Amino acid sequence: MIDSTKGIQIFWLALILAILSGCVTTTDVETPDYAYPDSYFQAIVTIEVSEGGKATGQLGVLVPIGWEADNVTYTGPSSGSMFYDNTVSTELEYMFSSNPWDHWIGFQTSSPLSSDSGDCYQITLNVYTDGLVGVVDLAFLGMADYFYDDDPFPATIEVVELNLEQSTWGAVKSEFSL
Repeated sequence: MIDSTKGIQIFWLALILAILSGCVTTTDVETPDYAYPDSYFQAIVTIEVSEGGKATGQLGVLVPIGWEADNVTYTGPSSGSMFYDNTVSTELEYMFSSNPWDHWIGFQTSSPLSSDSGDCYQITLNVYTDGLVGVVDLAFLGMADYFYDDDPFPATIEVVELNLEQSTWGAVKSEFSL
């Protein structure tokens, strides 16, 4: 059991870290309406810094088991890449337990970023599907040193079979259009 003095010290330390680290809100996610099995699509996540400071940028992506994500880049007041981080993935799973058929994939900037309140970043990533079809719910969460201002941002995508006949006919039709 923690005595009241220790509890107060921990509270103030957490508050100071939150203020120094800054917080972010995931404001938008752009994904296509549908994707194909065993392929990939691009997602764009927009985050806004609500409290300025210097912090490591982080992104969490909740996808079905068998799906992956990579090639994560960000643009805004600064730009660069984000890299897979097992600790971020584990912490996201702890904060937002997933279903047995989903998993969190966490990414992190290689060094802290300095941002002012109101700064916006766009994070672009590739999300890879497996061979199954159906409607899939995804979630995205932008963070700064594990601090965030809202729940994960949901997105839904339908994975549909590629209709080769239809896409071939469209290509042929476009060749002979007047």
